[in-house]
Amino acid sequence: KITALLLALVMVFALCACSDSGSGKDKDKGEKVEKKTDAELIVGTWETEMSMTDYYGDDMGELEGMEAYFDFDKIKITMTFEFEEDGTYTMSVDGDEAEIKAILRDGFEKLLNDMLEGTGYTLEDAAAEEGMTADEYLDALMEESFGSGDLIDVDDELGEYKVKNGKLYLFDEGDELDEGTYYEYKLKGDKLTLVAEYEDGELSDESEAELYPMDFVRK
Repeated sequence: KITALLLALVMVFALCACSDSGSGKDKDKGEKVEKKTDAELIVGTWETEMSMTDYYGDDMGELEGMEAYFDFDKIKITMTFEFEEDGTYTMSVDGDEAEIKAILRDGFEKLLNDMLEGTGYTLEDAAAEEGMTADEYLDALMEESFGSGDLIDVDDELGEYKVKNGKLYLFDEGDELDEGTYYEYKLKGDKLTLVAEYEDGELSDESEAELYPMDFVRK
């Protein structure tokens, strides 16, 4: 009787195990989510922050030697891509104007003090000759050099995009896709990496200047 009871219990547990296993599979099948394509996953807003040095790349060579006065790496620029479901995109560039002006103003002050060193003049003396205080003089130089408008005055870029075989194509609305001009990219979760930029099948000047890879995060 004991043996029969043990065998019965074994059979019951075996049947329960089979039953549970079956229901789990059905449950998994019911919850299975269809994997999205990159074309679907890229839809949304992506943002990255870079320094002025990184953003302007080779163009910064024209300001060689100015790094001693202007900390260009502290001047942060935010680049944003908005990819819409309809295949259109917007790219915008922005920055903290007040912070940028403060950094540049400090740079001007260091530069002027260095230029005046050994002349017997101070910044206050130079400003007084113009009938200004040192602060007014620096403000006037800033406006003369950069104007009174925004320091980062970049129009939004609008167009169409297409994702294909690890390549992100951006082109003007109505234009045909150029197979040789694209961004090589990687997309994983909330991180989009533009690995390199190609123009006419060749690495772009920006890629040669090591602007890439560029990491964006989903906002």
